[in-house]
Amino acid sequence: MQHNHFSAQHCGLSVHHITVSYYKHMFQQNLITDQIIDYIFESFFRSEKRRCLLIREFKNEFVSEFEYWEKVSPRGYLSEDILRELDDVYTRSLNWSSLMRTIPTCGRKKVTTFIRSFLLDILEEELKMSSSDRAAAIRREEGLASVFSLQKNEIELLKYCIAIELDEYDFENSIASLGNSRRSSIKTASQITGLDQAEISYLMNSKNNLLKSGVLSQCSRSRNSLGVDVDESVLQFASGLEAVDSIMNSYIHIDRKKPLSLRSFTTKKEYSEIIKDILNCSGPANILLHGRAGTGKTEYARSLVRSVKKRPVFVTTRKSSSGRGSRQIALEAAINIVTENDVLIVDEADYLINSMGFFRTPHQDKGWINDLLDRSHVKMIWITNHTQNVEESHLRRFSFSLLFEGFGSAERKKIWKNIVGRGPLASIIDSEKIENYSNEYEVNAAGIASACEAASSIIKENIKKKKNVLTIIENILEQHEQLITGRPHKKERLFNIAAEYNVDYNNTSLPADDLVEPLSQIANFMRTKSDKEYNANILLYGIPGTGKTEFVKYLASQLKLKICLKRASDLLSPYVGETEMFINRAFREAEKSSQILFIDEADTFYKERSTNSRSWELSQTNELLSQMENFKGILICATNMKSLLDSAAIRRFNFKVQFNALKTDQYLPVYKDYFSKLTGLPKKRDLDKLMTISELTLGDYRAVANAYKFVAKKDITSAEIIGRLAQESNHRDNKKEKQVGFA
Repeated sequence: MQHNHFSAQHCGLSVHHITVSYYKHMFQQNLITDQIIDYIFESFFRSEKRRCLLIREFKNEFVSEFEYWEKVSPRGYLSEDILRELDDVYTRSLNWSSLMRTIPTCGRKKVTTFIRSFLLDILEEELKMSSSDRAAAIRREEGLASVFSLQKNEIELLKYCIAIELDEYDFENSIASLGNSRRSSIKTASQITGLDQAEISYLMNSKNNLLKSGVLSQCSRSRNSLGVDVDESVLQFASGLEAVDSIMNSYIHIDRKKPLSLRSFTTKKEYSEIIKDILNCSGPANILLHGRAGTGKTEYARSLVRSVKKRPVFVTTRKSSSGRGSRQIALEAAINIVTENDVLIVDEADYLINSMGFFRTPHQDKGWINDLLDRSHVKMIWITNHTQNVEESHLRRFSFSLLFEGFGSAERKKIWKNIVGRGPLASIIDSEKIENYSNEYEVNAAGIASACEAASSIIKENIKKKKNVLTIIENILEQHEQLITGRPHKKERLFNIAAEYNVDYNNTSLPADDLVEPLSQIANFMRTKSDKEYNANILLYGIPGTGKTEFVKYLASQLKLKICLKRASDLLSPYVGETEMFINRAFREAEKSSQILFIDEADTFYKERSTNSRSWELSQTNELLSQMENFKGILICATNMKSLLDSAAIRRFNFKVQFNALKTDQYLPVYKDYFSKLTGLPKKRDLDKLMTISELTLGDYRAVANAYKFVAKKDITSAEIIGRLAQESNHRDNKKEKQVGFA
């Protein structure tokens, strides 16, 4: 593949000068073939002035020989044939082979000697014309040598490879005529550059600097028989398409953005102090920040570096000609560029350090990253969203690692306060709104920032829309939550407790007061972040509709705590290992935000392990059991199918509360609460029928009440209501227990 779009006028490394020098050296080393002369003619005799000069010099040298050639030529060559061939030069590029066919054998040696001498003079002229570019070219050579720590012999080989790839004056085709095998190509490279053949083979070894740095890459479909390609960014710099001083800017970005205060982040102060101490020490260091996207890792790194009076320098990303990501070459270059007062930040380093592919098979050379971590002489902060596929050999080379977890409501509240601050939204988004948004929208720092930024811009441009700014923010947050979580936003995770709810109507194995009293002390510990060990695991079980979920709301209201609700759809993932990660995250979120963790449909996760046929089902149950033991807070699990639960899981619940259907003496009081305003008290005949219904639940009453919410009062009778209650009871089949989750 030729790069003819790089013309001689842009020659950064003076590729023109280098190529002409190589041609001149090939003449001096007697490496010139007829094909090479053809290529030189094609390239150097495109101007009419130069063609006329050749014709004039040729006639002066050989016109007196024409008569002798005609006499001794067995084929009867005529001088007119030669002159006609020369005249054709005016209308086309001179072709050396065509001209030589008109010269008799007896004259070819002398003509060849003349042509070679003439071409050598032309090359000398070209070198003088391009010498003015040498100062800039030398600066580029020095820039490449500095950025990639290249020695003189490595620069010479790189220049040779660049000359081949940029292909000035058909240089690639010319040297191919000397032999196209790898061995002959190395021999040719040695003859042209003056480097020893063994040295060239050594320099092209993958363990040496040119390939290790990514400047050259081995490629089975390489553009030359040496089997290597030059990185595209190096080619662009070398060819002059980028400014002489731009090589550093190709690989690094010096951050000048004003950082946030470290107090703006939820990271523990002691962790920040450890990293600051590491950055202040002499010598190299590698620090890993990992966790969910949008949790502020990059902003934290920037603020952390600024806090120790150092300069954050980011590794940039470019695309190389070989199709690989250019992070490797950018990183190798950046390490050589930064100073002692810099900290190199490798953002979005997932591909670089996650060297294991699907099914834990390597998808890239792990040795390169280990070697770089070992030999780096600078301080580096690596940022990645995932570490599942990072080799253990990589991980143990990091001086310190810090996990950034998903935000709970407490973290979101802090971020809202920092972003809103005293800005244009401060008078619009009050503390109550911040509290509501923190609890309602499961978004990260980036989502909060983008919503506020967009809203600020809108009201700045159009003051009339200020009254609609909250709606705008809520719409942005809603869409961002769906983008991040992959599921539609739920306006309320749990509806408020029903107005008709009366805890006295619960028919439970344990009175509500027996739970509220011990849990109140734990709730105080949660609010004050006490160091004491505290834990409450509560299992609510029973047939559907008996009021388990409403009871959780009641407990939360009594304890003055919020509920962190997690259903199967929130925790289950089709990807192996991800469900366990979601479970872990749910417990940590509830603990950090001092909320009650409520897991509905608990039978999905606490399955009896003896019946689990799949390894991930066992793993999910084990993860839940492990988290229960270490959780500091209140966990409430609800299930309609206790029989499916693992026996070890049941033992771990401090409180096990069975919810039963209403007692018959509760039927009428509950009826009064739900329907007395609608139908009045039922007649005796209707009341008798009500008492014959088996296993009525609070859920049955609520379902019927919701069905009649928008029906006019005059159209409803107690007999009709009781008939609907009987139907609701009949719909419930207590004998069938359906399994929820993955089959």
